[in-house]
Amino acid sequence: MKAREAKRIAAQWVDENVAHLPGFHGAYLAGGIHRMSEDDTFPPYVDVDVHVILDRANESGQRQDSYLYHDVIVESYYVDRGAYESWEMVASNPLEGQSFRSLGVIADPTGRLTAIQEMVAQNFSRPQFLEERCAKLHETIMATLDDEQKSSSMAPMLRLLANVHYLIANARLKDPTNRRAMRQVREILHADGRQDLYESILALHGFTHVSREETEYRLQECLRAFDRAVEVFRTPFWSDHRIHPYVRPYVADGAQEMIQEGYHREAMPWIVWNHVVANVAIQNDAPEDEKRQFQESFDRIYGGTNTWYGNRNWPTKSDTLLIRSVVEDLFRWVDDALASNPDVEEG
Repeated sequence: MKAREAKRIAAQWVDENVAHLPGFHGAYLAGGIHRMSEDDTFPPYVDVDVHVILDRANESGQRQDSYLYHDVIVESYYVDRGAYESWEMVASNPLEGQSFRSLGVIADPTGRLTAIQEMVAQNFSRPQFLEERCAKLHETIMATLDDEQKSSSMAPMLRLLANVHYLIANARLKDPTNRRAMRQVREILHADGRQDLYESILALHGFTHVSREETEYRLQECLRAFDRAVEVFRTPFWSDHRIHPYVRPYVADGAQEMIQEGYHREAMPWIVWNHVVANVAIQNDAPEDEKRQFQESFDRIYGGTNTWYGNRNWPTKSDTLLIRSVVEDLFRWVDDALASNPDVEEG
């Protein structure tokens, strides 16, 4: 299947499944499909991210989910119309702006989204919007570090590490990615001769010294948990849209692709996240003896890493100080990147 066919199928899914929802304002493609040309082969294990814009999306009764539709995994994400009132709002959004610099609007009953897309495409690389996108991520990161409660809590600090990836991508006008985030960070920083900064960021996760063999073992344990999660899952939770049998190839092949390319360390965040999701389903719904078995396995292989439910004592005060030091170095690199980016267009 070519990428253009995957896009057509995603548009058909929107038309048949969500275009009738009250307050439907349109839909657009997000994620990795924007990095493919129309004639590229669309990998069968990869999903198509579709963002559906609704009035008051949080009140619509909808949520993020995944569907197998005509042999394409469609991952839907419902967003509020309020974030799309003007093209300037979208162009300055560090996570959504990239989706609008490409032709990705697949449903637009009023024509407003297409008009926004055209203006974002024209202005995306202007210094004003590049700097606004980076400034928003900078502010978010510092708001976490400067808040004593947040900076000592696992969830906010893990979101901070995710924002580090987004900031690096935005600074070099790249589309942020989730599955291949660490590989993207590696490529950008290595190209700038900042292997030291990359290794410092990787170390914050605890993946610096993981071997390929360890990574492959962790992937197999992740898949063992995923398979059992699919069997027992009953209780909804925050990321249960992944718990479908047709998502398994995305988990498995998506990680194996990076491992085979020589990026086994960079595959670890993808493996960990999917293992976490599977383990949550198991801890919610599996028999008690299996809950204990799978939790012990998870603790054994992730207990020394800084990830969801990994190192339970993370972050300590010394961890937070280390993160602050790395982040300060990152901000200096961002300033240099913004000053030297060859792709920036003057307005």
